[in-house]
Formats: sequence, C-alpha cells, structure tokens
Amino acid sequence: MSLKLNNKLITIILTIISIITIITCLICNYLLSHTLNWSLIVLSTIIFSYLIILPSLILSKKKRLLGSLISLTILILPYLFILTILLHNFNTFKIGSISSIITILYLWGTYLISHKVKNLKGAALEILLTAIFSLVINIVLSLILSTNTFTIFNIICIIFLFIFSIICFIYSHKYHL
Repeated sequence: MSLKLNNKLITIILTIISIITIITCLICNYLLSHTLNWSLIVLSTIIFSYLIILPSLILSKKKRLLGSLISLTILILPYLFILTILLHNFNTFKIGSISSIITILYLWGTYLISHKVKNLKGAALEILLTAIFSLVINIVLSLILSTNTFTIFNIICIIFLFIFSIICFIYSHKYHL
C-alpha cells in the first residue's frame, strides 16, 4: 500500500471516528441533562486536535511537521479562549495562553535547530533550549500561580540538562562533530 493511499485511509478513519465521537457525546449530553455543556468541550477539543493532526496526514513528508506546528501555533489561543468560555474560568486562558506561548516558542526553536544544525552542536543547542524552557516555564508558572513550582527534581533535571549540553558542545568542538 502506498504512503499516499495509507494516509488517505488514515484520514478517512480519523474523520469518521471524530464525527462518531462528537455525535455520540452531543446526544448523550443532551439526553442526560437536556442541554449541551461538557460535550462542547469534547467537540472543541476533537476539532482542535483534528486540525493539528490533519497537516501531518495530507502534506508531503518534508512539510508534515511544519504544517502541524503552524496549525498548533495558529489554533492554540482560539482553542484556549473557547475552553475559557465553556468552563467559565478565566484562569484557563490566563495560565494556558502564557504556558502555550512559551511552549510554542520552544517547539519552534527545536524545529529550527533541528533543520539548521545537523551535528552534535544541534543536539547540544536543543538540550540547552530544553533546560532554558524548563527554567522559564517553572519561573512563569510560579509567578502566575503565586506558588513555588520548583521541586528538587526540576532543579536536578535542569542542572543535568545544562551540564549535558556543555559536554556536547565541548565534545563537538574537540572532535569537530
């Protein structure tokens, strides 16, 4: 079976499963409570997920990840806004949007590094970016939540990532990798 045919089949199956799930949830929610509330969360989440997965199924092999990343970048804030309305909780958007923006920047950074730097220096940069991301997300969440999100495990992990990144940089420089 060719890759194109396989992707078409997967797209059709994903679409059918998504539609059946949405309809089932809407019917159950309405029959049980005579209103639509939680099923709208399911509906929006399935549509959001579908639109992020779809580019990886319909685009050429080289553009799949890029397509899904662009889709995620464009859709994450509207999705969080819809969730905020459905949940009647502004913290969903406040915390989710800030965390998502930081995460999107991290994902774009790793994507660009992996496409521009193909050697051990690229791996070292990605490890360093991961350490910085972990540090930044913990600081930001600590400030937003007014609580300390750092645990000893977070700190140890960040330190090891920095050390491993430095080792990779040194090794790549010494052996020209």
